[in-house]
Amino acid sequence: MEGKRRTTLLLALALMAGILFGCAGVDHLKQGNTYLRKGKYDQAIADYNEAIRLNPKDAHAYFNRAIAYGKKGNYDQAIADLTEAIRLNPKYTQAYINRGIAYEYKGEIDKTIADWTEAIRLDPKNTWAYNHRGNAYAGKGDYDKAIADHTKIIHLDPKSACAYNNRGNAYAGKGDWDKAIADYTVAIRLSPLFALAYNNRGNTYYRMGEVAKAIADYNTVIRLDPKDEYAYYWLIDAAARVSPTAREKALSRLAACVKKAPAKTKWPRPISRFYLGELDEAGLLREAAGGKTPKEVRQRRCEACYYIGEVRLQRGDKAGAKALFEKCLATNVTNFTEYYNARALLKRLNR
Repeated sequence: MEGKRRTTLLLALALMAGILFGCAGVDHLKQGNTYLRKGKYDQAIADYNEAIRLNPKDAHAYFNRAIAYGKKGNYDQAIADLTEAIRLNPKYTQAYINRGIAYEYKGEIDKTIADWTEAIRLDPKNTWAYNHRGNAYAGKGDYDKAIADHTKIIHLDPKSACAYNNRGNAYAGKGDWDKAIADYTVAIRLSPLFALAYNNRGNTYYRMGEVAKAIADYNTVIRLDPKDEYAYYWLIDAAARVSPTAREKALSRLAACVKKAPAKTKWPRPISRFYLGELDEAGLLREAAGGKTPKEVRQRRCEACYYIGEVRLQRGDKAGAKALFEKCLATNVTNFTEYYNARALLKRLNR
């Protein structure tokens, strides 16, 4: 997971521009927005339906209903509503941005990039559009274009820690570790509580073989966000490079984290169970196959194969580790930490 997540984009980030004007249906629009904020998506959709019935030319009602559908995971309907909002208002920048997000959830990256490019044409200073497009380019492995987009954000907003972090991710994708470290460090200076930047810098140090620095950053992530189970996995892997005792201590910290929320089952909890010996390799791969969308299945498989490979490597099974790292790369999830790490470790093992 790089940046998560890991670059996770949310339709909820959209601007709810529909709370306006004294037009027909405005009361239903306002009530729908109230339900949307409360997470009552079916009720919100019902009110937006009525707002649209009363005023079928209100682009805002379609826009907000799309957000509700997106929160329910119904991306096809969200895209249909956003397309109608754009038909009604061809200069609706936020509709293009959010339709791009919906396309990204469906794995239709070229359509995603096209929508964000149009948003940028309409609003050349829209940093959200540059951010989303840059992350999409990174997801395609087009790191130079990703770097260009995040650099544009930095020119528009020199204090954007997020832009430095995301540009660091793109440099990491290219294997330019020094520039990645420099950008993560600036992000941390701008936002000292930015756990994700410490996380990404630690992972880059790990790929460089600077284990002590990686461990220091992972410990900071855990201090800032003690519920982040990924940070414990990376700490365990780095500690294993130090000594078996250091690895066991890191494992005990993961066990303590899991103990505080024993009923949790959602991903990545299966990875935690694997590290703790409660789930075998086949079980972890089965859990990874349970993603809700093809994209999510690929992402989970990327992670599962990487962590199985790490554990095999820690047990001295280099051939087995290489096989799993190759499977990780075969998922082509080019913007995840696990992908970057697998690539770096394969290079090291093939020397």
